[in-house]
Amino acid sequence: MNNGTACRHGGYVMRSLLEARWAMFMDCLKIDYLYEPEVFNTRHGWYLPDFYLPAAGVWVEIKPSLPSPAEREKAAHVSMLAGQPAIIAGGDIKAGMFDGTFQLYGSQIQIFIGGRLEKCASLNAIYSAVPSGHYRDWLGMACMTASGYRPETESSALKTFRDIELDSGKRNRARNNERMASFSGMVPTIAEKMIQLATRGSRNN
Repeated sequence: MNNGTACRHGGYVMRSLLEARWAMFMDCLKIDYLYEPEVFNTRHGWYLPDFYLPAAGVWVEIKPSLPSPAEREKAAHVSMLAGQPAIIAGGDIKAGMFDGTFQLYGSQIQIFIGGRLEKCASLNAIYSAVPSGHYRDWLGMACMTASGYRPETESSALKTFRDIELDSGKRNRARNNERMASFSGMVPTIAEKMIQLATRGSRNN
């Protein structure tokens, strides 16, 4: 969960521009998600992951920078409590040309499985690992779209921050219910299958 300017995206009111950008990134890759659907009581206190990916069975937390040790512990505990992998995406999505080569930068992905950190890679390393062709181009375009995304902000002129929190919570729960109904029986997309593979592969020691 991130503090920041609340933004509207996909029928949700998200807490920050960064969350909205990652949501746009997932939309471009046809990854279904729910926004803040469940809170967990971890060893380090209550924890509300930003996204849940139903088809992939993965929890996702977005951070503006590399997570603190306590934040990593929370994600690790969520992976135990839920019995599903948890991902922390730390940093903004940035894409562009560097030394004549298209690159992604600014983000690091950490994957927690069964209570421990299993994998860690930059977004650019993930992009580079995808074989050249349609899927790599698709990932690059998703990053380009997300990096320049400017969603509508939620006006706070006539509301206190607490009022916005309560109102957006109701709208977000209703939107989650709508999306869950549409997810029923859906076959995972290519991107969702890739997430399943990445978060359930062999353990790295």
